Amino acid sequence: MVHRRTRSAGLFLLAQLTIIAGMGYGLSHFELGMHTLLWLIFVAVVWIGLLAVYVLGNAVNRVVELLDTISKQLTITPQKEGADG
Repeated sequence: MVHRRTRSAGLFLLAQLTIIAGMGYGLSHFELGMHTLLWLIFVAVVWIGLLAVYVLGNAVNRVVELLDTISKQLTITPQKEGADG
């Protein structure tokens, strides 16, 4: 199993939301048409969706790795005890 440094997915998503909100605030000082505003909202929703899929995919991958490690430890332990006794 490859050990990776743990990152906080919640903080990552919160930072992305803050960036999007900050851009929204910055753009609020300009006059935007309805069509442009709808496209910006669409892009923000798609971006957050992709980030959520990425974070969940990494979480599932990590869980699978941990379950694989646990299953290997459980299958090795009884054989060692049986061989000793």
